[in-house]
Amino acid sequence: MPRSFQDAQLVNGTEPNAPAPERPTILEMIREAIMRGEFVPDQRLVEADLSERFSASRSAVRFALLQLTSEGLVERIPHRGARVRAVSLDEAIEITEVRMVVEGLCAAKAAERVTDAEAMDLRRIGIRMADAVTVGDVLGYSEANRLLHQRIRELSGQATAARVLEHLRAQSVRHQFRLAMQPERPGVSLPEHQAIIDAICSRDPIAAEAATRLHLTSVIDALRTTSITTIETDMDNHPTPSERAREIVKGAYDVHIHVAPDVMRRRIDDLTLAPRFAEVGLAGFVLKSHYLPTGERAAVVRAAVPGFSAVGAITLNGSVGGMNPIAVELAARSGAQVVWMPTVDSANQRECTERDPEGARPPMWALLQEELRDEGMAADPVEVVGSDGRVLEATRQVLRVIAKHDMTLATGHLSAAEIDTVVDAALVVGVRRIVVTHPEFTSQRVAIDMQRRLAAKGALLERCFTTPYTRKVSWELWLETIRAVGPEHSVLSSDLGQPFNPPVEDGLALLADRLLAAGFTEDEIRLMAVHNSRWLAGVDDQRVGLDLTAAGRSS
Repeated sequence: MPRSFQDAQLVNGTEPNAPAPERPTILEMIREAIMRGEFVPDQRLVEADLSERFSASRSAVRFALLQLTSEGLVERIPHRGARVRAVSLDEAIEITEVRMVVEGLCAAKAAERVTDAEAMDLRRIGIRMADAVTVGDVLGYSEANRLLHQRIRELSGQATAARVLEHLRAQSVRHQFRLAMQPERPGVSLPEHQAIIDAICSRDPIAAEAATRLHLTSVIDALRTTSITTIETDMDNHPTPSERAREIVKGAYDVHIHVAPDVMRRRIDDLTLAPRFAEVGLAGFVLKSHYLPTGERAAVVRAAVPGFSAVGAITLNGSVGGMNPIAVELAARSGAQVVWMPTVDSANQRECTERDPEGARPPMWALLQEELRDEGMAADPVEVVGSDGRVLEATRQVLRVIAKHDMTLATGHLSAAEIDTVVDAALVVGVRRIVVTHPEFTSQRVAIDMQRRLAAKGALLERCFTTPYTRKVSWELWLETIRAVGPEHSVLSSDLGQPFNPPVEDGLALLADRLLAAGFTEDEIRLMAVHNSRWLAGVDDQRVGLDLTAAGRSS
């Protein structure tokens, strides 16, 4: 809470002794943004960012965050700063149970105090709610609903109860808003609200309290159902591959997935995923982590699911010492096949993230990087190429280890210029298997002409499902790039595993459906999905099918 009158003015976004502002206060604006979902649960609230967004002083923002902490909307974590507090379903239900008692009291008091004019006002709100249901105006109904509950609190004359309810509403509003946006919900709750209005207007406090309790019991039941439905929808409301597509990609390896165990939340774990892959006819996957080598984990999956091929990898970020040839050597000896150049710790990715933090939903690894920086543990950018434009000696040593073990070089999140330089250096030391990681990705943006040059040198261009699916690039441009460079020079992968994206085992087949719809032949798709992925996974000793599509390539 503010410590003085001047502090209180700062919370309100004004300087001491200034006239009252006409616009909403900084406190109100941040609170409203949280309640509307513009700031999501667990999202960091950085004072400098809020100051710039809302045109307020840092001190005003700081005191507003203190007030919101006392309201339960924000939590402050030592060494990590302020975050939007996540309210669980169980807590939202507990809050509604408390509301049931307090709102029942307010309804009873309102029934004792209501005047004829006030009763007419309540009935007008009820008519407004009924009209909204008739025309399917969910937002209009939600606003009238909010107005009705507010008016009942005012009529009750119970100022203490009103303060308690406003505090509770703020904490559970995200769950309430999600419930209110269900198309069928207004039709269910309308008669419940009409019963409350009738009881108050009839000046029957016992009936008013009972009707209010009955309504909020219905809300609790709906919260439970809506939460389950929302989780199922978030996880399963995705396109389903065709059987034809499933058949085309049989025998493929998904050479780029992110699954548990990992240092961040994932949709599925590797041991659960392996049988799913086998069931739909996929031969294996490459386990990618931005932070941990996965060779040993892949061995566990292979032992647990006989006949299935899980492939280990290592990514040369700060957590493994960056451009560390010893780490690559040990990864190779543990059975790893793929070596990614730096991703989240590459100098290029750091620069791109600072310049364009990817909007309101930053990738999970970007949030983790923020936390590490706040803890004072952020790694320095991993340099791959020197200021003279040549690969560093450490990079050259890594490439020699890759060549010695016939591992696969993946370019990670390097810039286009760095990719070109590293590929040339890799060829000089004898690296055979090279893939340019998602060249259309926001931090790569490798031009088509350069993609053609890289393909001419023998590199494959990785076409990830998530890049167009998450709108980092249009499907049209993604497809056109494959046509321009040639299917024989492309490999399909999913880059899946995030909780909000489709099931990982569907990724390659979903890409096959997209490509079929765009006019690519089954042979072209099989070349990209199966033959080229098996080459990168280290399964096939020779790369096959380079001229497989020469006669019938899509145009």
